[in-house]
Amino acid sequence: MRKILLFVVAVSVLSSCITLKEPQVRNINNVNADGLFSGHPKISFDVVLYNPNSIGMSMTDLSLQVKNGNTIMAEIKNDKTFYAAPMTETAIPLSIEPTIQQMNSLIQAGLGGGDLGKFSGSGTVTVRKFLFSKKFQIQF
Repeated sequence: MRKILLFVVAVSVLSSCITLKEPQVRNINNVNADGLFSGHPKISFDVVLYNPNSIGMSMTDLSLQVKNGNTIMAEIKNDKTFYAAPMTETAIPLSIEPTIQQMNSLIQAGLGGGDLGKFSGSGTVTVRKFLFSKKFQIQF
């Protein structure tokens, strides 16, 4: 019983010392488009997250809303867990399957000199280390 109490006190003290910094979206790489003419388009890409913390951590429950200009292209949820080493970048592979209407908006924006390529997004990611977890807002 005494060991359990000592463990609980130690965990409480350590938890007050740990301050996790927010992961940052650094880049979007490896953008590929498949099936554009088959009626089932799929766009895959890597979101590069930077871990500014001096400790490694696990990132999970990534949820993003991707926009092109003002058009919502997709809402992405990824439940996989990715390990982020301390003070390094980690590429997380994602993919979206836009509708024909969303692809049409992309094409019109490109032909009209509009917002083609001006992707943005926001969402959340849960960071875990030991018994501690925290949900952060992210934007790109």
